[in-house]
Amino acid sequence: MSPDMRILVFGGSFDPPHRGHAALLAAAAARVEPDLILVVPAFHAPLKDAPSASSDDRLELAHLGVIERLPARWRRVARLDPSEARAGRRAFTVDTLARLKALNTGAALHFICGQDAAASFPKWKNPARLKKLASWWYGARPGAAEEPPSFFHRVPGRLPEISSTELRTALELGQDCSDALFPEVLARIEARGLYGRALLKSLRETLKPGRYE
Repeated sequence: MSPDMRILVFGGSFDPPHRGHAALLAAAAARVEPDLILVVPAFHAPLKDAPSASSDDRLELAHLGVIERLPARWRRVARLDPSEARAGRRAFTVDTLARLKALNTGAALHFICGQDAAASFPKWKNPARLKKLASWWYGARPGAAEEPPSFFHRVPGRLPEISSTELRTALELGQDCSDALFPEVLARIEARGLYGRALLKSLRETLKPGRYE
């Protein structure tokens, strides 16, 4: 392993992965210029509610909505890391980064996340060790109330303001989410009946239009 190798790690629930995730990773890659990109969906992020979609579904969606949307230069070096998603339990970022550090001796790890996640860093498991394991980057969110710790580097550029929580609600209500989700992701959500879409389909098929609305 080259001591100059840079690995960009992008962790999160990706529930579902949206245009903001793809834009954040592309912006971070342009800044860090990594030799390897790892997208690491969580089984159950410790500071969040349990995901609405299964690990396998989110792995597939992350591939479609994050990795496949990267510019060609970065897509060639991007990989999906299923270790957390398929662990069957909550996994902590400090353990994932320690494992990656051991597997890639001498490589420099860079971790990218959104502003809200970055601001919650002091609540993460073993933040002192985390700080030493990687360089830390975040994407700014307009109107965010809290700032990340001072050692975080801000990724340049303006990123789409999309809330995964609000997006899940919109999907469950049958609203148009094409402005936030790539067509391939939305099509797979519809095909799988995720985020309440199966129930909505059933209601559309059994109720009169006025009753459905």
